[in-house]
Amino acid sequence: MTVTAPRPAAPAASRRSGRRVTPRGPQLRRPPLVVPLVVLPLLVLLVRLLPVAPAHALDAALDLTTLPPALLAHVRQVLLVPVGALVVVVFRLSLGVRARGVLSPVLLGVALPSIGLVPGLAFLAVTLAVSTLVVRPVLRSHGLPFSARVAALLSTVAILMLVPLLVLRQVPGAHPEHFAYLPPVALALVTERFAATAHKEGTATAAGRTAVTVVQAAAIAWVGIGVGLVDLLARHPELLLLQVWCVVAVSLFASPRLVERVVRPWYAARKAGRSAPAATPAATPSAATASATATTSRRTRR
Repeated sequence: MTVTAPRPAAPAASRRSGRRVTPRGPQLRRPPLVVPLVVLPLLVLLVRLLPVAPAHALDAALDLTTLPPALLAHVRQVLLVPVGALVVVVFRLSLGVRARGVLSPVLLGVALPSIGLVPGLAFLAVTLAVSTLVVRPVLRSHGLPFSARVAALLSTVAILMLVPLLVLRQVPGAHPEHFAYLPPVALALVTERFAATAHKEGTATAAGRTAVTVVQAAAIAWVGIGVGLVDLLARHPELLLLQVWCVVAVSLFASPRLVERVVRPWYAARKAGRSAPAATPAATPSAATASATATTSRRTRR
């Protein structure tokens, strides 16, 4: 007769939620990330700075700024993607600000340096207005599923991107070709999620999240191009490993979610305090009522 040991009981949290609880602590072995993501790029950077011939050869092999200008422009756009990923993680985990996912602000941030901030924001506003107020209600009235609506929105965004090219090419001094750099997939996703959020949670919530997405895209363009982080990564591409470590470090050690834990509860408490009715002071008995009560009490004693 074989006796099997009883299974340990599942934690109460996992039984209630039905989710798998990942063990934490010394029993969970995590592969070390400091050596490949921090030590290795810093070691390569130090070797490139050495005044010896092999170090100069390594420096010339890793330097991306020596590429042809046309190829370097595309490489700079590629290097904006990890910069955008880090900015989005800081916004979401450190600040606790919700936006339209991770892909949409990154793609918009890659496109804004090519088209410009003001034309890009104006085109995004026009696209949101046309897609939300005209195209999406027509598609929903025909009962199309989500995949068909997104496909139709992609075609609509492509048509709207061609309109400036057809109209502004006759204007001297205009550069309508920059509108072709806007990512139609990101614009279609933003418009679809804007309309869906406006339908479920209200226009204010949809506008707020879309505004956060635009702010993130502008921050990505500013950090990558304005600060010069893209040029630094093009000169030292080994630092991309350090960027991955920054994402991991923010998610593990610097994720207080300030807006969700501090700002929103404070705002909700303040709003609840304003909406609560003012307490009415208790009515004080008049002199006549007090004398009548005293007379009644004396008669009762007699």
